[in-house]
Amino acid sequence: MGKIQKLLFILAAAAFLTACTGQHPDSYQGPAAPKPQDLPPPTSLFNE
Repeated sequence: MGKIQKLLFILAAAAFLTACTGQHPDSYQGPAAPKPQDLPPPTSLFNE
């Protein structure tokens, strides 16, 4: 990649990480993110 493409990629990655981590990850997980304990056990997904 050229220098400009690398710079744009780094800026995009930094902006993405900032957006993800800047929202209090402990309390905010998206508009309707299910909590881990509400999800079925992973094995049931493979058995169906």
